Amino acid sequence: MKKTNSHPLAERAELLRLHGLLAHWDEVENNPEMLAFSRTLVDWEEREAQERRQRRLLSTTKVGDVEPVSGFDWKWPKSIPRDLIEDLFSLGFLAQKTNVVFLGTSGLGKTMLAKNLVHETARAGHEAMFISAADLLDELISEAGRTGVERALKRYAKPRLLAIDEVGYLSYDTRHADLLLRVIQKRHRMSSTIVTTNRPFSEWREMFPNASSVVALMDRLTENCELVHITGDSYRAHTAKLRREEREANRKSRRKG
Repeated sequence: MKKTNSHPLAERAELLRLHGLLAHWDEVENNPEMLAFSRTLVDWEEREAQERRQRRLLSTTKVGDVEPVSGFDWKWPKSIPRDLIEDLFSLGFLAQKTNVVFLGTSGLGKTMLAKNLVHETARAGHEAMFISAADLLDELISEAGRTGVERALKRYAKPRLLAIDEVGYLSYDTRHADLLLRVIQKRHRMSSTIVTTNRPFSEWREMFPNASSVVALMDRLTENCELVHITGDSYRAHTAKLRREEREANRKSRRKG
């Protein structure tokens, strides 16, 4: 097969490894009808390849069910930087390798927003992953005991976006802080990391007692970082209360009937 990459369509066919088409390129290039059909064929193949890649990327995000951000009640929190959050969904922060920290009490949508950003990143064609801090650190500690920690660290260093959920909800020891620092170090200035937490940075030393690495962890995480601080009452608790009231109203209605 002769080299065909001088023609834009042939270059696209080479990227798609359409070797049969390329083997007959002389016939294709000199026949307008065949060239037009080949262009359509390459369009189809490119579109299918893109959709396959997107499906694969979405399947590896580990986000599970995602509540669409379009349903988010922006009026519920007492304060929320809506403009900043909506700007994050343009995904421009990925090019700047900027980290994002969602800070706020439970039930205000931090996890939902993080999951949606991971989902949108995968839809845009980038590798992205969502994992809880507990699962991440449990795995790394387990792998450290089997000398497989470097392999696990490389896996978490790879995604264009890694979201670590619920940092601060559990007790940690020195090993946890050291391993979390190693994850952040691997990604530092290379890729973006999202962290959701219910604890301000002033309390992180309490989260990781006797861990000198917590200062280095905070420094690397916040060197290039957007802090999204959300305040207010738990929306989950609010909706749970409304559901209870609705069930009670239905029971009273049935009793009266």
